[in-house]
Amino acid sequence: MFKSTTKNGVFPVLVFHLEYILHYNMRCVLIFLALGLFCKSEAQEVEVPTIVKRLYQEPGSVIVFSNKEINVIELPDLPKNFKYSGQELVKNDNGLFLHPLGTGRLYKLTEKDRELKWNRIDSTLFIGYNFNSLFFSMDTTFYSFGGEGFFNLNGTLRIFNTQTKEWDAANLSKTILWVSISRLFHALDTSDRCLYVESLPRFQDLHLKENFIPDLEHQLWKLDIQTGIWDKLGKITEEESVPSAQTPFGILVNFNRIIDIKTNKIYLLSKPLQSKIFTALGTSAKPNQLAFSYCIDSTLFLGGTDNFIDSISISKADLIEQKTPFYTPIEPKISLDERELMIGSIVLLSLVCAFLLVKNKKKVTSQPVAIIGGIQEYSTSEKEKNETDVIFRSGKLMELMNEREKTLLSFIYEHSLDERLTTIEEINKVIGAAQRNPEVQKRLRSDLIGAMNDKLKITTESKYKVIDKQRSEFDKRSFEYFIRPEHMELVEKVLGKK
Repeated sequence: MFKSTTKNGVFPVLVFHLEYILHYNMRCVLIFLALGLFCKSEAQEVEVPTIVKRLYQEPGSVIVFSNKEINVIELPDLPKNFKYSGQELVKNDNGLFLHPLGTGRLYKLTEKDRELKWNRIDSTLFIGYNFNSLFFSMDTTFYSFGGEGFFNLNGTLRIFNTQTKEWDAANLSKTILWVSISRLFHALDTSDRCLYVESLPRFQDLHLKENFIPDLEHQLWKLDIQTGIWDKLGKITEEESVPSAQTPFGILVNFNRIIDIKTNKIYLLSKPLQSKIFTALGTSAKPNQLAFSYCIDSTLFLGGTDNFIDSISISKADLIEQKTPFYTPIEPKISLDERELMIGSIVLLSLVCAFLLVKNKKKVTSQPVAIIGGIQEYSTSEKEKNETDVIFRSGKLMELMNEREKTLLSFIYEHSLDERLTTIEEINKVIGAAQRNPEVQKRLRSDLIGAMNDKLKITTESKYKVIDKQRSEFDKRSFEYFIRPEHMELVEKVLGKK
């Protein structure tokens, strides 16, 4: 095909064209390699662990709990730190899905020619805002809750938009922070579409010097997914309850007990069942690295990425009910209208009582005084009227004081009798406000003591209140309460001690 007039002319021409062909082919090879890398991020053809295959074959929905430090697939197009960020699984009626934490990505496990592949189905771009978040599904809708990233924590509920293939944020009544790395409790109620979480007692800014919020520690919250409203249920009685599986009896936590949220009960697993579970998790001679755990009916499945899989049956006979509830419920709040009505009734009764007392005083006329041996002595009729006045006041006063007020008055009286002050913490316990927030405690305490002083001042002309207070010697921001010595006799009459 190629001709040369020189003796050796054919060889240089062939070399030139061979170099051109090799150069062209090398470009093609590089293009194909680039396309291969790109396709690798879109469809992952990897070995699927046995525990995941078992989950893939399940026809219905299953709530899966993941070990956050183990990844199922490699994502070479992401920074290296994503290798340890964790990947969570969701199994619903549409199939098995994987979500790499710290991203908005979604992968679906599909089968073709008897080979399983992870195919990416989202169109998200941004990453790094939702590490240690919670990935779950209600029906076939995907949700992502909480997490951390970019130097901040968040309590955002994100919903996957099937039209845009991106995530939208839901409108919530308040912000409740949650991250999985803190080993906080959480549970799903797919029938009522609710999410239960133990709040993280921190501020959103991770770099504040004072970042701890005591009022949020061990607090249990319930989120209505449909309305976006958070409700505070109470304080969790246990230090740590990390969910392991959703059983028909409740949430399996720490692999040794079950929490039934709806009945607020704790069930301890029997010793034989605990032994089976912990043996399946591995021994010192044969350790097993747990990647995923879930329940199908009453069978607990445990497995890792190294094809380790085991199953244990849980029966109701293995559950030992405990006396302590999972959380201490919050007392029902008195509505503003009810509280105003109660205070108004007390004030009205106090005014009526004061009016009657003043009216009776005006009716008392001066009685003649008999001089006997140089000593003034009132007539018998005046003594009887004075005694009648005291008995009348005491009787009415006891009718005005309700049991709650008498209990608090008696509590402060006993402390004052021993010449000691009563702290606000002690008062909060007596009036049943210990579990409420400081603002509510202060209002209830102030209203109750104020109403008691209003009733008691009817029978005394002292400028001092019967229940008085002074600043604490240990904390000048706080007050301590006592009954003044000149009023002790009056309190004794009110409490029927004299």
